[in-house]
Amino acid sequence: MEVKLIEQEQNQEIYCSSINTRVCFRKDFSSSTSNIKRLHINELRFIGINYLSIKLEATHSSTIQMEYSQSGYLLCFVMEGTCAIEKEETNICISANHYTCQSINKSVRITLGSISRLLFISIDSDRNQGINIIDKKPENLLPAMNTILAEIRQCTEDCPIQCIFIESKILSLIYMVFEGFRKEVLPLKNSLPIGLIEKDAEKLRAAKVYIVKNIAKNYTLIELAHQVGLNDFKLKKGFKELFGCTVFNYRQSIRMEKAKEMLQSGFQVNEVSEEIGYKHPHHFSAAFKEYFNILPSRIDDNL
Repeated sequence: MEVKLIEQEQNQEIYCSSINTRVCFRKDFSSSTSNIKRLHINELRFIGINYLSIKLEATHSSTIQMEYSQSGYLLCFVMEGTCAIEKEETNICISANHYTCQSINKSVRITLGSISRLLFISIDSDRNQGINIIDKKPENLLPAMNTILAEIRQCTEDCPIQCIFIESKILSLIYMVFEGFRKEVLPLKNSLPIGLIEKDAEKLRAAKVYIVKNIAKNYTLIELAHQVGLNDFKLKKGFKELFGCTVFNYRQSIRMEKAKEMLQSGFQVNEVSEEIGYKHPHHFSAAFKEYFNILPSRIDDNL
């Protein structure tokens, strides 16, 4: 999920995601007519998840249009200042040391205080399959959330190990928000498709986790079904009902998004092919072209 920021007052684009999966952006606007004086952005993209840290200094409150490439959910954590999220006919105000979770449809308007420090985590529609929640009113940051946010801020070195660390922390934040919401507002059993029992749903979720953790492993539907304790019919039918896509399509999307991420990070085609489970690079290239409509060797020119 890529993002673009447009300052409403001057109607100018102030930031747009680059092709890199990790970006550190700093800009001084003091010599321009913009209300914004300084802007510092850290962006990091994973499969289906976008992490955007913003630190802003301005003469007064600033309204920014955030345009995402996909719809999904937006988590907002405010460490300093204020943030008002405007979408459709609603306006959600979040003060310092609070957070919220909102569904988004590719575009949302935010108004930030003159000095603000925030973290946005967006989850695209492909990654949030099986998650169906209503918007969450702002709540106090939990102590565990503050600890994680502090740990993320301390990561300044641009290296793959730090990216893995940040990803694990972001996933922890997402889990805290959604798990808390599930327990307090929407019992999981009430969100299951008709005819699907909780016991089987847990096994289907285990199948989804297995696919992600074993991205390079090749197996049949029957082998995956046995792995999680279901028969192949229940796995095939239940997976589609619960997550909205087939087992094969989900595995393929995970593989292709991982491949794009690796290619954008500088890995060679043969390295990527092996990493996601293809024996022959030309088979991977054909699959990649079918999925993205571009050859992996040309990714720098288009994606």
